[in-house]
Amino acid sequence: MKKIFCLALCIRVATVFAGIGYDRDLSFWDMRDYDRHALSLLNGNGFTNGTSYSSRPPVYPFLLAVTYFFFGHHYHPIRLFQSLLDSLSIVFLFFINRRFFSRRVCFLAALFCTFHPILVFYCGNILTETTSLFLLSGVILVCLRAAEKESVGWEALGGILFGLLLLTKSSLLPVFPFMAIWMLGIRRIKVNKRLKLLATFTLCTALVIAPWSIRNYRIHHAFIPLTTSSGTSLWDANNPKALEAPEVIGLQADWIMVGNVFKEEGGKKIRLSEVEGDRYLVKRAFAFQKSLLLDRPGTFLLRLFRKFLAAWSFHPGQHPVEYLLFFLAYTLALGGWILSLRQRPKPLLHYFLILQYLLTALVYYGRAKYRVPIEPYVMVFTALGCLVCLQFLRKAFSLRGKL
Repeated sequence: MKKIFCLALCIRVATVFAGIGYDRDLSFWDMRDYDRHALSLLNGNGFTNGTSYSSRPPVYPFLLAVTYFFFGHHYHPIRLFQSLLDSLSIVFLFFINRRFFSRRVCFLAALFCTFHPILVFYCGNILTETTSLFLLSGVILVCLRAAEKESVGWEALGGILFGLLLLTKSSLLPVFPFMAIWMLGIRRIKVNKRLKLLATFTLCTALVIAPWSIRNYRIHHAFIPLTTSSGTSLWDANNPKALEAPEVIGLQADWIMVGNVFKEEGGKKIRLSEVEGDRYLVKRAFAFQKSLLLDRPGTFLLRLFRKFLAAWSFHPGQHPVEYLLFFLAYTLALGGWILSLRQRPKPLLHYFLILQYLLTALVYYGRAKYRVPIEPYVMVFTALGCLVCLQFLRKAFSLRGKL
């Protein structure tokens, strides 16, 4: 794996210095917002972007602030650091996959991840995706180790890493119930030990999140465990404007900045507080979904189908050859997933991670950006499907030669 690690790191570092495949000028709002939070921390103004105080989880802005402190307000240091994290993630994923698949499958999956354009290009973006992939792979690897050793110490480390993951990318919170189901379903461990592992994992996760939640309560006088951006994200994908352009149904359509939510009362527009605005948008989004389901069930189902397609979409402007390669990769992944259903042990964590992504995408929306943390878990099925196809072709041609 040393060669794979070095190759992955060289590719990512070269891509960063070449300026290929990422937003160099931070034109995307999320990038500028993380940058604002980091600069606010450095300037002694606290954790804010000027309009909101809890719209982002804290780990990534703090990481940016640390790199700015040591290297100045430059983006290449964090891009290079993310290249290192992504390369380490591939190594972690190899050892995760090795619990369930052959060495050949794991090596090919690592090779696919090494050259995967989405994984490579996001190392250069000032976004949480690469860091989230690293932390998530660390959580999975540590929890597998805890299950093998029946060790509370390893599970405590897993809970700490999971807490950091949620404080980096709060949208991965749905991973928790699936992790809990997996821990409770480990048959070779006694029930009381399973409960102990889950309790330790949960407690350590809560302890990591607690200081941030307490800080939010002191600011907003309301229980905000992670962020105040759930309403913005939910409304963004579930609002009447999403029906006006059928070609983008399932993608974002009406984004409203946290802290800039207005409500009409008595013919006047009233600006709501950060917490009130978040809850207001959540209510409006669910009301829209409910009315659509009751009044236009066909359109509701069509939106779900298009959200599913959007969850596996690629970046716009790609060459037709790239689309063909991605289509082939996901087709092989589907075949690999079907084949994996017959093996022992089954890679349940892989299934759960992909399932939680799809469920989240159906509620919100999906795109290549949100798929980064789970994309490597798809690639192992692509590798499995690819090897089986190659074996089939080799047998077919050998038989044809004999005939």
